[in-house]
Parts: sequence; C-alpha cells; structure tokens
Amino acid sequence: MSDQSEAFWQMPELPIEASAAMSAVYDWVRRIAPSDAPVLITGERGTGKPHIARLVHEKSPRARGAFVTVRWPELTEAFVESQLFGAVPGAQGDFPGGRGGLLEEAHRGALFLEEISDFSLATQRKLLRYLREGAFERLGGHTLVRPDARLIVATSHDPAQLAEQGRLNPALFEALRVLTVHVPPLRECKADILPLANAFLHRHARLAGRTPPQLGVHAVSALLAHGWPGNLHELDQCMERAALVCEGRQVKPEHLPGHLRAAEDMGASEDSAEDLQATLDNVERALIIDALRRSHGNQARAAHLLGITERLMGLRVRKYGIDPKSFRTGR
Repeated sequence: MSDQSEAFWQMPELPIEASAAMSAVYDWVRRIAPSDAPVLITGERGTGKPHIARLVHEKSPRARGAFVTVRWPELTEAFVESQLFGAVPGAQGDFPGGRGGLLEEAHRGALFLEEISDFSLATQRKLLRYLREGAFERLGGHTLVRPDARLIVATSHDPAQLAEQGRLNPALFEALRVLTVHVPPLRECKADILPLANAFLHRHARLAGRTPPQLGVHAVSALLAHGWPGNLHELDQCMERAALVCEGRQVKPEHLPGHLRAAEDMGASEDSAEDLQATLDNVERALIIDALRRSHGNQARAAHLLGITERLMGLRVRKYGIDPKSFRTGR
C-alpha cells in the first residue's frame, strides 16, 4: 500500500539543501546509494523520510527497477506476510490461486518499509532471513524464492529504543544500522524553511491555476519563528492554505494559520530589526543559490523559479557576490 501523499515527496523542487544539516544528509545519500546494502532512515514524522528513501533508490544502479513502498499498520500478520512474501495456492483466502509478493515485485529495484515497528516480530524475522540468505518461502510454501531487492527501512522512533522495548528484532536492527540516514527536523534546518515554503507555495498555486504570490516580510517572520512540530508536512499544508486564500501578489500573516501569526508576534518581541534583516538576507541568499543550482546557472530560469524579475535577480546576485557561472555544470 503506497503512501497517499507520495506525490508530495516526488516534487521536482526537492531536494532543498540550503542548510548545512540537509546538505550533509544529501551528501551522505549520494555516498551510500551505489551500494546494495540495506538502509535505515530515521527522523521525526513529516521530515521527508519517503523522499530520502526514493532518492537513495534513484541515485543507485537500481534506479530503473521498481521502487515499492509498503505501509500496513494494524493489519493481520498473515495478510501482511502474503503481501510481502507471496503465498502458495490455497494458503491465503484472498488469493486462492497464489501470488508473488512485493519483494518479488521489487526485483532489481528496492522495497521501502515506511515504519518498521508496524510489522510483527515474525515478519521481521523473515526480513532478517532475507537479508542474511537472500531467500524466503512464500506463505504456506516450502520452496525458496530469491528475488534481488534492496531493502530500505524507515522509522519515526529511536530504533535502539524499539529494540530494547521488543518492538524491533535486535538482529534486524544490527543488520540495518550499517547504513543509517538521520533526517533532521525542520526546526534544526532554518535555512531550508523559506526555500521549501517558496517551492510549496508555487506548486500549490500552479495546481490551483493561480499566479504564485510572493512571501511578504511579515509572513517570512512568522514562518521563521514557528517551531514546525509537523515538519515538512505542516509547512506544505500551510503553504497550500496561503496559495488558496491569498488574493493579492504577496502572502501576509492573515493568509497563514493563526498559530503561525502568534509565533510571529512572539518572535518579533524577542528579535531586533537588525537580527531579522540579517536572517532574511541569509535566507534570500540561500533561495537564490538554490534556484541557480536548479537552473544550472541560468539567471532567467532562476528568476522564473523564484517569481521575480531578471533585473531583480541580477541585483541580488551582485549584492551577495554570487557567481552564476559556478552552477553551470550542475551538481
């Protein structure tokens, strides 16, 4: 069963890596992607773990193979096992003729399990056997099946604590932790907030058939003051609201949810105008660098991505001492 919000994680605007923390994540992903070893992705809910899993796959030699996403909370163990590992004829009532499982569907590709603690310990033991032996038996069968699928697993919990609590097979944890990617929460990646907000805002405006508005200074202040407990999902929803309710050319605090406006008011009392301007300058520079990276140094294209004029782009490039030519080969 694929995540219903899967399209969100396939956004062409991602990845955004303005912050040092996310740059380190993407650098690590590029290093580990060529391996066939299993990958464990950790991080709070909403941080983009499905996106990271897909990126691992897309940067690997298996990129042309299937990327199969699995999430089955609160379903029976027999049903889950028949879906993952397949079933022989008569072993599973829903499939009297038998069927292959999703691991076989992911042959020469990757299988992504969104929350490992949702799966029973019995299922985890079969996954461990697959990692160790490269084989398993279909439900009700005795013949070994040997698909070639890379396993990518995620959890929103501390995997070590899951193992201590008996919710994660300790041996499976040890096998998975060899290559671990930790996705930091949005509150630790402040430089990514505005590039992501801008990307989400433009996407939702385009989907609604509207001209994308720009983020006003007070809306920016509200976005930066908020703690983002819902991470990227929460930011995406806030920008969807702004894209739909903003009738002018600029997003203002009244276009944002009330709790964001309260955060902006609190932040304004704590930060000086100079501090806010310095933060805005840093984020604006990060936005421009990200747009130039995605446009491979084409200033006109970068200006279009940001929704500003080419003249303003030229002024900002000179203001921040950015050399567009350095982005022409891409990354």
